[in-house]
Formats: sequence, C-alpha cells, structure tokens
Amino acid sequence: MNESSLPSRLRAGTAHLTREGILFAGSYYSCPLAIREGWFQPEREHADERIAIAYAEETYPPEELVLISMKADGDEPAVARRIWRTSIEDSERLAYQKRFRTMKVTRERLSSGRKR
Repeated sequence: MNESSLPSRLRAGTAHLTREGILFAGSYYSCPLAIREGWFQPEREHADERIAIAYAEETYPPEELVLISMKADGDEPAVARRIWRTSIEDSERLAYQKRFRTMKVTRERLSSGRKR
C-alpha cells in the first residue's frame, strides 16, 4: 500500500520498532498484536526494524497508527495507540510483562473451565 492508495485523510509513513514500543514522530505506540507477539521483548533484535504505517493528518503526532499489512483479528488492520512513556528500568518493564502474561494465562484457564 502506498500513499496514493490511502484514503485522502490518511498519510503513509515508516515507524521504527524498538523494545520500548513502536516509535514514530518522537512518540511511542503499542497494540495488542505487538504485545501478543512479543515485539518489545528485550531479547528480540531490533536493528533498524521498520514497519509501514498510516496515520490521520489532523493531529501530529497522531494518537493512532494503522499498521499496514499487520492484521489484528480477522481482516482488520492492527491499530497502535499512542502511549505516554516515562523512562523505566528494564527490571520494571520485565516485571510488568510477566504480570501481563500471568493474567493472560489465568484468563485463558478460567475461560476454558480449567482450574489450577
């Protein structure tokens, strides 16, 4: 998808994937797809990894990015939302990610009727 094939109010761009989030225009973004697929894990190499995005031109930096060619659920493109970051230590981020994964596993067990 190139800029000429986007709806008139959207602009194309390129974002950088970092372990802190999806970086575009000096802001960080995140989405459930990125979390689910472990895009921000410290052990993942991010050397100049880029992703194609689209954004509404009304606000800059935008509040949301459409991740072109990344599908969320079904055929809908994944949408990343702007996150307000402060500097956090790796240990804090790892602890948060561990709690998030634990909650996900617990929710899956509860929804499938299994108890542990």
